[in-house]
Amino acid sequence: MSDTALRVRQALAASATPDLRSLWRVLAEAGILEELRPLVSDGGMSGSAVLDDVLAELDAQLPTGQMLAFCVHLALALPLLERQATASPLAQQVFQRVLTGRCLVAVAATDAEVSGSTLASAVTGLTTTESELRIVGSKDWITNASQCDYLLVLSRHRPAVHFSSFRWVLLPARSAGVEIVPLARQTFPGAALGRVDLDAVVTEEQLVGRSGRGLAELARQMQTERLVGAIWAHALCRRVLADTHRFLVRRRAGAGPLWDNQVIRQRFARCLVELRRLQALRRLEPTQPPGTSGMVLKVACADAVQLIIAECCDLRGADAYHDNGTALLRSQSTMFGVAGGATGALLAGIAENADELLVAR
Repeated sequence: MSDTALRVRQALAASATPDLRSLWRVLAEAGILEELRPLVSDGGMSGSAVLDDVLAELDAQLPTGQMLAFCVHLALALPLLERQATASPLAQQVFQRVLTGRCLVAVAATDAEVSGSTLASAVTGLTTTESELRIVGSKDWITNASQCDYLLVLSRHRPAVHFSSFRWVLLPARSAGVEIVPLARQTFPGAALGRVDLDAVVTEEQLVGRSGRGLAELARQMQTERLVGAIWAHALCRRVLADTHRFLVRRRAGAGPLWDNQVIRQRFARCLVELRRLQALRRLEPTQPPGTSGMVLKVACADAVQLIIAECCDLRGADAYHDNGTALLRSQSTMFGVAGGATGALLAGIAENADELLVAR
């Protein structure tokens, strides 16, 4: 076990309650968040083993929903907030509280009535009256919504359907005019997913970051979020394959264990090949055009996770249907093909860049 993994394990042992708030606090106290911050802020993770060790250790001990909450908070909320902190006193104050484990922030980007893959069509935005500025609209499927202290809301500030039509608004989650409705508590316990309905007054202080840069900053940071998701996916698949291998070696079928069956061994070997393919792909340096590498990685990650988890579920048979078994994970793992961009929409984006990808080396 690496020193980083040991420190994570010790921090988890000191956590009083199994929720993101407690987890975030103990990781901050152990100095782990400060180590991870430059990795997710600068995007230079491909050669770092630190994040691999942290996510592998957390995946071994936390439920899927809580892992989702942690990854989104680390890879999206923390770096986006840090970027706004350079020019906003409020964002700087909240960022310092987040970095020291005293605050949680949910990034509210996906509109309730618009596909998450078409963020430029989002309608939640700022409206001005004679006396006040308000934010009006709804955000849906927001990770950490029901356990956050602040919402970093992607808000339309002009009507044109364009990248430059959005900016960030930083709102206290318990503001007047903010209503948060929990979602999918049984499917993803710990993820604190929720719908956010907004009809609230906004102050000048709460307009954070540069006007017109909101969507561009989100698109840029989503590349890092997808890489973090791939690192988690690799850790998850490796853990499930190791558990399944132990099961197949131990489980008797006739005169010997299931592992002696050549058909089973070949099916398992296919999963190992897929695992190594995912590992190799996530370690590649990003290629041009910008953003396409993240889309390719996201699609490959979703395909690999669903193939591996489904095969392990089938190989385990009835054993997969124990409480919190592989069958539940099989259902949960479909989110790798939905959250952060649906596979179909990403494939369309990849196809748009076919010429560039065919000449990339």
